[in-house]
Amino acid sequence: MVRGDSADARRQLIAAARAFENISMGLYAAAARRHLGKLVGGDEGRALIARADAWMTDQGISNPAQMAAGITPGFREQ
Repeated sequence: MVRGDSADARRQLIAAARAFENISMGLYAAAARRHLGKLVGGDEGRALIARADAWMTDQGISNPAQMAAGITPGFREQ
């Protein structure tokens, strides 16, 4: 995303979310999914963000957007 290639960023975020889920790194998977939701937009994007935020909230994280930004730099809140 830093290079301005949103299509590649989407592919990388999808792969990262899956990989992190497979190795039980839920926080990183949620952060990737949240950023993916921002890129996808629309109903699908909102659903991805809601899923990520719900997971983080269930873990006691009070500000999912800030947590995701800290874990995965290079993505800005829009």
